[in-house]
Amino acid sequence: MTVLVSLRYLQTAVEGAMALEDPEGESVGYLLEKGVKETIEDVKINVMTMLKLAQVDPAEASPDGEKAADATPPAS
Repeated sequence: MTVLVSLRYLQTAVEGAMALEDPEGESVGYLLEKGVKETIEDVKINVMTMLKLAQVDPAEASPDGEKAADATPPAS
């Protein structure tokens, strides 16, 4: 776990130095882009969005389990 935390700190410090176009200059490293509370809220929103993608819209399926037919005929 310590190695992962150290690598994250190194990654952000290198990205900051490259953004300044001075790879040998000093830059600031960080572990989280935002505060802890904001990061947890962002993760929570991302997880909820991913869970919503797995849901099936009941209006798209007919009662017998087959997909409902479109109202418009296919163009030929």
